[in-house]
Amino acid sequence: MAVAALVVSGITAVAVLISCLVAYKAYRFSADTRKRTERQTQNLNKRDLFLSLHERLSSVDQIRGRGILRERVNSPKSAEYLRRRYQEENRLASGAIAMLDILGLYVEEGFVEKDLVLQEWGPVLADLYPHGMDVIEDRQRSRGAGRRLWWPHFRRLGLEAIAWVDEQEH
Repeated sequence: MAVAALVVSGITAVAVLISCLVAYKAYRFSADTRKRTERQTQNLNKRDLFLSLHERLSSVDQIRGRGILRERVNSPKSAEYLRRRYQEENRLASGAIAMLDILGLYVEEGFVEKDLVLQEWGPVLADLYPHGMDVIEDRQRSRGAGRRLWWPHFRRLGLEAIAWVDEQEH
């Protein structure tokens, strides 16, 4: 009788151990699935956000603003002239810089992938950077020293874009 109880007790212990092992495996599977789903969702969110930014950067006003920067701003003096004489064009040019600044912020915060941004917008950023800096210099001067630093994310992403374009060319 004692032997039978010992055998039943041993079988019960093995069954409990197997149950615990199955429960642990189910927990790990669930945790791994959750992590994988979260990663996929995050990647989809980043992609959707990038596509939304890409669409906004491709709007008529953004394209026009970047064209104004390229064609009409070649020095802080020309930026000042644009600001004083052509307010609508200045608004479009400033809006283009501001949108690229938002793109830079999203890159810095990891909301969008830097590599993808540089592949799609690196040459544009590198080309616009000196013109944008002329506008920024004029804005700093016209609004007084010691005030906020205008479009810091544009500045940083623009420099990275220049380096990225140089690297692609060599």
